[in-house]
Amino acid sequence: MLAKIVSEAAKNGDAVAKRIIEEAAADMADTVYDAVDLLKMKDEPYPFIGTGGIITGSDVYWDNLCRLVSKFAPRMNPVRSDLPAVVGVALTGLAKMPGVDFASAKARLFETTRAFLQSKLSRRLKAA
Repeated sequence: MLAKIVSEAAKNGDAVAKRIIEEAAADMADTVYDAVDLLKMKDEPYPFIGTGGIITGSDVYWDNLCRLVSKFAPRMNPVRSDLPAVVGVALTGLAKMPGVDFASAKARLFETTRAFLQSKLSRRLKAA
């Protein structure tokens, strides 16, 4: 909730909020750097997938994070996901299961996850 407020203030030009968001993006870029360096992926093309509240909810954060990461991993391809990170974990498991039609399972997972999230949001709005 606080991230949303700070992000909105940054988007509206608040200098302190913008600095907070930019520093948070720089901290995350440092973590990404460590992972990319450890995995020796600096010169490799790969999707750089972002998920979660601050990434999907803040253009200031995401744009800064991608700008910083592109300095040390210029071939990365930034992708924002509107699905929870756990979907990626489920996809990894599905991909390793013998006898599973991965394309169908993936499509079904995305469909049901989005439907679940929509119904959850609808219930929250009705309760408010």
